[in-house]
Amino acid sequence: MAHELGHYLMHAHLIGDGVDDSTAYRSVPEGRFYNSLITSVEETQANQFASRLLLPKSVIIQKAHIGTTVKELSVLLQASIRATEIRLKGLGYTIEDGKISGKPELVEIIV
Repeated sequence: MAHELGHYLMHAHLIGDGVDDSTAYRSVPEGRFYNSLITSVEETQANQFASRLLLPKSVIIQKAHIGTTVKELSVLLQASIRATEIRLKGLGYTIEDGKISGKPELVEIIV
């Protein structure tokens, strides 16, 4: 839902009559509302919006400790392991063997 909210907030001018997804939540050309204006760029932007909304930097800073596994953190934050790992790496954390092994040197508390 956060991903779709990102589309709504950032890409309303591209949505037009709407969008339509398959059962795998992918827009397909056969769909009634297929929208070729929503490209991988917009999908990435919506993913980044959702990540920042659901995994705020301030919460990551509080909860991500060296030695904690990505799986442990993802359970704590109620997010997927992959989404948690991507967010950690995006914030500058180092991950080795599924564990947080390094923190960014300078982390701002801005979400």
